[in-house]
Amino acid sequence: MLSKNAMLRAMIVSVLALVGVAVFTSSVDAQERSHDRILFLVPVPVADQDSMWVHEMTDQLRRRVSNKFRHKWQVIGKDVINELLVNSGFDTLTIVDPAMAEQFARPLQAHAYVYGQLERNGATPIGRFRMVDVSRSGLSGWMTVMGQPGDPPRSFADRVADSLENQVDAADRAKECNMRRDRSEFRRARIAADRAFEIYENHPSAAQCLAYVFQGMQADNDSLIWVYEKSTRGDSLNMRAWEDLSRAYMRDGDTASAVTAMDRRLEANPTDTLLRAQYAAGLQVSGDIDRALEVLDEGLRQVPDSRRFVRMKAATCEQAERWDCVLESRTQLYSMDTTLIGDTQFYPAMLALATTVEDTTAMLRWATLALEYEPTEMRYLLTRAVLLTQMGHTDSALAVHERIVEQDPSNLNSAIAVVQAHREAFTVDSTTPVDTAALNRLEAELTNLLSVSDNPGVVTTVGGAYL
Repeated sequence: MLSKNAMLRAMIVSVLALVGVAVFTSSVDAQERSHDRILFLVPVPVADQDSMWVHEMTDQLRRRVSNKFRHKWQVIGKDVINELLVNSGFDTLTIVDPAMAEQFARPLQAHAYVYGQLERNGATPIGRFRMVDVSRSGLSGWMTVMGQPGDPPRSFADRVADSLENQVDAADRAKECNMRRDRSEFRRARIAADRAFEIYENHPSAAQCLAYVFQGMQADNDSLIWVYEKSTRGDSLNMRAWEDLSRAYMRDGDTASAVTAMDRRLEANPTDTLLRAQYAAGLQVSGDIDRALEVLDEGLRQVPDSRRFVRMKAATCEQAERWDCVLESRTQLYSMDTTLIGDTQFYPAMLALATTVEDTTAMLRWATLALEYEPTEMRYLLTRAVLLTQMGHTDSALAVHERIVEQDPSNLNSAIAVVQAHREAFTVDSTTPVDTAALNRLEAELTNLLSVSDNPGVVTTVGGAYL
């Protein structure tokens, strides 16, 4: 079984571009169609060894449903499906991943599609199927079908086809609701939706139709919330319903429920980066910082190079005054965004953050990086010198102090550090000639130190016997 979502999406799009297939949209009036085109995708087997079993079962199901509902549906045949698979670069035994089901259904002009998962637990097949209404077919919701021990593919296909009878009846009522709503027959549309609910308590397509009816009647927001909740209960993966419900809660002033609805919507489609960003922003505004960071971190696990998520994480942490998190996020952003390299406003901000959280390693890093672009900036030189000294890197620290004294001979601390280091390195050995160059340099440094110091005793202490 293959699952190559990104490749399949790209190939299907390219096939569409080549053949110029027209895609049906929700604006198509279902009543103008003599038959709805229904796509049955091969359910994903829990066990790989059942791959051939589910393929055979789906072939039988398509034939059985095509005969059973021939006056209502045109079931998209295996040959048409295989042609799209082959044209997209896949073999005919490819099982389309559920995440790609909608993209696969569109070029086939399906008004609805059915996909699912199948498990043969102890040779007893159990299928869980989701029906998705693409273009006002009315077919929507979920159903679970349990077979008998030892059921062959054909027998289980018959059970699935028989289980669809109630779904088809409910779909017919949902289609009638849409027809009545189009004619502004709101009362009759409501009756049709209620009949669908009698068959399928929370029928998603009927609930969506009723929501449009309520909008046309200018019903109160509570009525809309009620019907959107029915839709989400009927299909928890219905992205549109969760979005509508979230907006209805916001109109009602119920921010907490709106955020929860967005959470459920994200659960239904965790790879939607725009939705994830919107949800995280909503959590940030509501003050739920911990959850906002969880949402953003999950997004970064999925898309590690998302600058949007990193920026949002930094802003969220800054709002909560979690400076270590801000430092971490902005450090990550620096590695992603080349426009920040050499930004002379970015480095002091990072150094300040590192200082706030007392991260000496980060302080040294940002002072060093800043010096690459502002090599004479005294604050970076001083920071680097102090940190190198603290870390025991005496030679590197001395080199920085020497740069400081060269730029600013009046800097007492660096002048003392330079003299002290050269004083300790200078030795007199009667067996070897005196290093006159080193001695002259030390004397010059001591003279400079004396000129800039208000306390000659300091110079005497540093210079010792060589003053």
